[in-house]
Amino acid sequence: MKRSVVRVVGGLSEGSGFFVSDNQILTNFHVIADEPSPKVVFPDGHFTTSYRITANKDNDLALLYLNETHPDKIFHWVSPQTLQINEPLLAAGYPLGTDLSGEVTINKGNFSAVRHASGFFSDYVQTSINLVQGMSGGRSFLYLL
Repeated sequence: MKRSVVRVVGGLSEGSGFFVSDNQILTNFHVIADEPSPKVVFPDGHFTTSYRITANKDNDLALLYLNETHPDKIFHWVSPQTLQINEPLLAAGYPLGTDLSGEVTINKGNFSAVRHASGFFSDYVQTSINLVQGMSGGRSFLYLL
């Protein structure tokens, strides 16, 4: 899990992202807004620049495309519809961006519900996990006990 989450540095913002395929990283749109070439910083400190972005501002999502592939970094998740109320979850990301050095931060919480907001194309997973600035674009995972 730790190796699939990366830092994403936009023009005026920093956040987190995660691999959804071997060369695509999903993050929040507000993390990369106003930055045509966001930087992707890997857990080992090396970085690369996204060569293409597909984004949806209204749903606050952005897909960053990388030239190189990283098949070992894809984290496969379970469908939120299979989760039970109070099932343990983890959230992984880089709070406070580059102001806080070190490896990915992992916060624990529980699953609450899947909610739908009118006007949005996807549902939302509601949890008890506390997130701080910089965790945007990060990842929530099913925590298996």
